[in-house]
Amino acid sequence: MYTYQSLFGSSSSAASLTGGNGNATEKHNWETRTDKGPTMTMDSAQIRHKNFMKLFDDFINRHPGEPRRGMLKLFAGHLALSDRYLSHIKCNRKNIGNSVARALEERMGLPHGWLDREHETVSTAADAKEKLFLETALVLFRAQPNEARDLMIDLLRERLHDVV
Repeated sequence: MYTYQSLFGSSSSAASLTGGNGNATEKHNWETRTDKGPTMTMDSAQIRHKNFMKLFDDFINRHPGEPRRGMLKLFAGHLALSDRYLSHIKCNRKNIGNSVARALEERMGLPHGWLDREHETVSTAADAKEKLFLETALVLFRAQPNEARDLMIDLLRERLHDVV
C-alpha cells in the first residue's frame, strides 16, 4: 500500500521534487468555459481534485449496495492507497502530486495525464431513444467495466465500419 511518505519520501525529498515550495503539483492555468459565459481558470491541483472526485463518485455509483460511509476506505483499498491520505485529498487538504496522479491513472486503467485534463460531461440526449441507449450503456459499463467497455467498443467499431 502506498502512503504519501512512501511516494514522496521525507519532506526534504518532496521539496526537492517540487522546487522547494513543498507543493507536489505543478501550477498550470487552464481555460475553462462555464455555462454562465465568462472564462475561469483552474490550476492543475483543482483539475486533479475535480477529476479525483469524479472517479470517486463513479466508484460509489458502481457499488450501490454498499453503505456510503465506508466507500472511501473501499476506494482506497481498490487504489492501494492509504484511506487517510485519500481523505486528505477528498477534503482538499492535500493536492495530488505527479507520482500519485500517475499511480491513480494506472490503477484505474486511465491514459497517462487523464487526471491533468478537464473532461466534458455527457450532454443531454436528443430524444427518448438516445436517452435509453445512453442509460443502458452506462448501466452495462458500470456493472462490468472491463467486459462492457470491450464489448461496446468492439460492437461500435463493427457498426461504424459497416456504415463507412
